[in-house]
Amino acid sequence: MSAAQAQRSVEEVWAHAAMAEEDKKLDKQQWRENIRATCPDCEAPLPSNAKFCVECGAQLKKKSLCSKCGGKLATGAKFCAECGTKTLE
Repeated sequence: MSAAQAQRSVEEVWAHAAMAEEDKKLDKQQWRENIRATCPDCEAPLPSNAKFCVECGAQLKKKSLCSKCGGKLATGAKFCAECGTKTLE
């Protein structure tokens, strides 16, 4: 194998590794976007549209969690203290 071929092989390996890492980041981001937050009672992950906890059945309060980051919203908050997203009214 020539030096040029070896260099191309190394570059291909790095390119595949970078693509795999990017895919991993996208998968993690998609998972986060589908998770609303965690249950205040049992801390189980919750889907973004959950009205009840899928693990313990606790009823979830409407507008108590940020729609973007899942952070807890203070009563009457107009913006999330975690990420600054305007709350839904």
